[in-house]
Amino acid sequence: MDDIQCFAYAEDALTCQSLRSLVAYQNLNSESGVLIRLREGFPANLQGSGTLKKRIPAILKMAEKGIPTLVLTDLDTFPCPSSLITDWFRKSPKEICAHPNMFFRVAVREIEAWIMADRHALADFLAIPSANFVRDPDRLVDPKTFLINVVRKKGRKAIHRHMLPAGNARIGVEYNTVLSRFISERWSPERAAGNSPSLQRALSALSKFH
Repeated sequence: MDDIQCFAYAEDALTCQSLRSLVAYQNLNSESGVLIRLREGFPANLQGSGTLKKRIPAILKMAEKGIPTLVLTDLDTFPCPSSLITDWFRKSPKEICAHPNMFFRVAVREIEAWIMADRHALADFLAIPSANFVRDPDRLVDPKTFLINVVRKKGRKAIHRHMLPAGNARIGVEYNTVLSRFISERWSPERAAGNSPSLQRALSALSKFH
């Protein structure tokens, strides 16, 4: 079978980097030998869930025309992934999740939960004791704020200060840079999935995407 040439879309830099790592993990563990190849310039960072949502009709049309497409977004304030899918697609969640050309997954509640799910690796990378990170980050209401507060309270290095927001900003100037480097260099989707049911479901779905 030929490799799968995919377009991919996400809402921010960290979600893009996480999607790249999920694809790399799947390719290393592919039982069929079929590899997922991201097209040049993808995943596309659409810089916000609102922009990503507006692109969903066009993305779905691509999938319906036989073009393999990957999409990853945060759950944010929706009560569950099914409710987000219904709102965005106006279709049954089962219909979307079973679409042969559409990989659509939702990080519960934000991509930071998936990042923190590899808690010991993240703790070592940030030089912050792992006891400060929860074992079940999917249960956090606001994972981003939780992570920033841990860095604020326990971080002692200049890089920690640069991760913290100033003024009205939600994140610091180095926040995405530091965490993207962690994802690319140290984050293990397999380890993280052991602490994140939503990530485990995503890995299972990606393994069937062929």
